[in-house]
Amino acid sequence: SAICGGSGVITGSFTTQQTQEQALLLRSGALPATLTIIEERTVGADLGADAIQSGMVAAIVGTLLVAVFVFAAYGPTFGGFANLAMLVNLLLVLAGMSLLGASLTLPGIAGLVLTVGMSVDSNVLIYERVREERANGRSPFSALATGYERAMAAVIDANLTALIAGVLLFGFGSGPIRGFATTLSLGLLTHLFTATVFTRMQFALWVRWRRPTELPLSGENMLWRPLRVVPAHTSFDFLGKRRLALALSTAVNIVALLAVAVVGLNFGIDFKGGIAVLVRANQGVVHLDELRSTLGGLGVGEVSLQEFGDKASALIRVQRQDGNAQCVANAERVMKQRAGQGWSVKPGAAGTGDVEFTAPSGIDAAGWRDAVSRVGLTIQERQLPRGTVQDARIDMAPDQRAEWCQQVAIKLVEDAIGGQYELRSTESVGPKIGEELMHGGILAALATMAAIVLYVWFRYEWQFGVGALIAMLHDIISTLGIFVLFQLDFSLTALAAVLTIAGYSINDKVVIFDRVRENMRRYKKMGLVELLNVSINEALARTLMTSVTVFVAVLALVLFAGPVLYSFSVAMLWGIVVGTYSSIWIACAGLVYLNLRPEQFRHEGEKADEKADKAKA
Repeated sequence: SAICGGSGVITGSFTTQQTQEQALLLRSGALPATLTIIEERTVGADLGADAIQSGMVAAIVGTLLVAVFVFAAYGPTFGGFANLAMLVNLLLVLAGMSLLGASLTLPGIAGLVLTVGMSVDSNVLIYERVREERANGRSPFSALATGYERAMAAVIDANLTALIAGVLLFGFGSGPIRGFATTLSLGLLTHLFTATVFTRMQFALWVRWRRPTELPLSGENMLWRPLRVVPAHTSFDFLGKRRLALALSTAVNIVALLAVAVVGLNFGIDFKGGIAVLVRANQGVVHLDELRSTLGGLGVGEVSLQEFGDKASALIRVQRQDGNAQCVANAERVMKQRAGQGWSVKPGAAGTGDVEFTAPSGIDAAGWRDAVSRVGLTIQERQLPRGTVQDARIDMAPDQRAEWCQQVAIKLVEDAIGGQYELRSTESVGPKIGEELMHGGILAALATMAAIVLYVWFRYEWQFGVGALIAMLHDIISTLGIFVLFQLDFSLTALAAVLTIAGYSINDKVVIFDRVRENMRRYKKMGLVELLNVSINEALARTLMTSVTVFVAVLALVLFAGPVLYSFSVAMLWGIVVGTYSSIWIACAGLVYLNLRPEQFRHEGEKADEKADKAKA
């Protein structure tokens, strides 16, 4: 415990030797712990400023695109209320992050853009339901009240399923991904408030002020004809094409799995370990051939190069270092470059990670600490030699030496190209943390799918949960196929995209499931296939409109967020498209083959009607 007042007493049973050793340790002062860098991410000031600028441009463009779309679809009144709620939602998210002390990372800005697209989803669900109730003959006031009431279940379910993915992503993620998960989760929570409370308050004030005789949704009393993604009434036989759709989807997923197994995902350093250095030429453009020739002779293993963003920038990837004898030889080169000629570095005894240093002349403990720090090695007090000596053996475990070799490789690259290139960012992930991140990613994916399926099962029936699981697996597998097809970098950010797709793709399915459950209670004698077709057609406008709002927001990320978020953005864009497709064909077709029982819902509906009649009486 703390020693207050300058003096204290340590009690216990000690021998004389133990007491003397303890007193010696206390007089020696603080003993620094060994610092083994297992993961390092460094971003230069210029790159950070560029990332912020590109991220904010994407956020502004995404917000404008969503606002314009909502205005075009619902007019200045309903569209204006939804857009005002969207801006309030953004302010609440930023305020929440400020209160929590959360960092706004570049993936966090991506979370803000997603929040922009998803923040009007609930308004779209409510507006489309209000429009439907008005078309069915309800009065304007009754249509508003009924639309809010009947859309509420779908709004809550859709947001909670996405929130499950966000929470689990935060729990299993690390670093910048937690910033994305924090932003997304906060946005979903504040979005529930703005969509269900703030927007409804606006309508209450508007109704009291204007006393409207008609809702400005149909087009007759709008300044322009409303933009409709689908016609007002559709009767397409979706499930009549279910066998063709299932055959096509099965073939695509098999090809995707074969591609993952044979070609493999392009794993980033987050999962396989290694080094990624982003450089920019001081003059002119990057000459990849010259750069490859320079780095190829460093003895750091496989080195890959690619242009990154523009022709003046390049991304250097160096394979994970394993702590072999070549690494120790590289450390000697770095020592001679940074500390002067005369230094020698050799591996210690076989089976250990020890490293033996030889200086040009005798140096004291402080000099040794400074010398070995030049090759990225931080040592404890006990590892320092006593007195002024010329040789020192630094004891390390083999895995510690492998982690240290990552730092040696970084410094070797810096020395080789530092005169011609500016190092804009450096990422280093050692073998241990890479394995942990891989295991955490697998657990996050499994936990997300299990939690979402259990929630859908709890809210509906087991057939709905299994149907949602099949559709979700379809979406995830096809997305992995996209990563292989375009050789997109599969990093922590990409994993965040996959888990977000798993959560978001359930949104459309929940909207359709909610309508299926409602129609099962309404249509007593309708067959299951016909009933599912009716439900899909009735919810089609809401399904596609919610997808379009998020699509245009993510499109801004693809176009303006830059290469850092490119893999994430492309994956999300595909996930929105394939998630909408699977909601209509895969999930609902699964209900047919799982033999969903309409009688149970009809029985529940009759009980609910009886209770309502008794309450009225």
